Amino acid sequence: MIKRSSYRLSRVRSLRALTVFADATDDELLRIDQQTTRIDVAAGRRLTVEGSAGRDAMIVIDGRARVTHRGRVIAEIGPGELIGEMALLNGSRRSATVVALTPMRLMVLNPGEFQEMLRVAPSVRAKVGAVAFERGAQPRRTARDGRGSPVLGSNDASAPVGDARAKGGNHASVRLA
Repeated sequence: MIKRSSYRLSRVRSLRALTVFADATDDELLRIDQQTTRIDVAAGRRLTVEGSAGRDAMIVIDGRARVTHRGRVIAEIGPGELIGEMALLNGSRRSATVVALTPMRLMVLNPGEFQEMLRVAPSVRAKVGAVAFERGAQPRRTARDGRGSPVLGSNDASAPVGDARAKGGNHASVRLA
């Protein structure tokens, strides 16, 4: 059982307000919260650069960002939306440049943390899968979890585990674009 504190429970409530986490259990959200890092970025900060290697995925907690592809604005994203998941799911380079329009708070996950989030929270896995399908991601390969459900974007043991942060989350520095 995961230790619950009032601080952790308040963070879980803030996560549940995000669409991607709305159906996750408290225990799933506690596990996700423990393994991720939250960062604040200033308006104007580049979060991803089209064509660069994808080392992390992000979930917007607060703020707005502009997404461009080949120099053309294709979307504006906000709380609960994913950034960078496509590169982690299919091993491709970043498909878009994302720039913060406002100050933002982000949850950042390296590839291992991203896979663990998908493993421990089936409802989150389903929502990430729906977003990936909508955006045209093709997972590298499909593995099965202990219940026989597909694990999106499963990596083999030789896959990189992210060089942008030290293992352990919640306290490491994060390198953005």
